[in-house]
Amino acid sequence: MYAYLVEYWVPFPSSEYGGIQIVIASSNADCISILEEHVSDYDKKAYPNYKTLIETEVIKAKVLHLSTANSYERGILQEFIT
Repeated sequence: MYAYLVEYWVPFPSSEYGGIQIVIASSNADCISILEEHVSDYDKKAYPNYKTLIETEVIKAKVLHLSTANSYERGILQEFIT
């Protein structure tokens, strides 16, 4: 498992200061899937290209390998978004 430090994908000015989402996932595709699952209906309508925006940020994300000695649950661990 990996910890992805993903910059918030909603563009300026809607997200004035951006933010960060920390996601526990097994791969880039898994991270993208997790983030897509949490997109609100409003954001899906406001940003019809949300999948591309998310994918772009996941590709640029800092990725940390997590110890195999511990078990981690996939999902959004923490987020700070504006």
